[in-house]
Amino acid sequence: MTGQKKFRLTFFDILFIAIVFAVVVYAGYSLASTAANSKGTAKKLEFSVLVPMSTEDIASLVKTGDTVTLSAKGDVTVKKTQVTPASKLSLDAVAGQYKLSMVPEKVDIIVTAEGSATESDQQITVGKTPVRVGTSISLDGRGYSLTGTVLEMNLSDNEGEVKK
Repeated sequence: MTGQKKFRLTFFDILFIAIVFAVVVYAGYSLASTAANSKGTAKKLEFSVLVPMSTEDIASLVKTGDTVTLSAKGDVTVKKTQVTPASKLSLDAVAGQYKLSMVPEKVDIIVTAEGSATESDQQITVGKTPVRVGTSISLDGRGYSLTGTVLEMNLSDNEGEVKK
């Protein structure tokens, strides 16, 4: 006897190798299909962002024509801003109902911005920032940074046809 053990493949060794092989094939396929689908068509995107509970000072900084950066990854131009008094739902304990009440010295800012976007099967992106209705997004301008929720999006192609 030489004292060396001979290596034998067991059922569990073969099963482990098959699982590792399947995971590697799946990961490669996923990466390849994501890269192929990421190529989208260039469009123009107009969207509105609600910035709640801000102050008048901040609202006065946002100007039409400003170039702002979306979440540090894409640039858009401010088309218009709308400032409304801030309100919130509060409980009226006597009546047992929720009522809309005004918040003193606070305003809600609705910023409408426009920029070049890429539309793919999965998402619409401005630069490298995906833009979706209902998601939080940061608008970084000269001297201010706002965080709000995307309310509305209008995507138009090069001929100006709008898809909502």
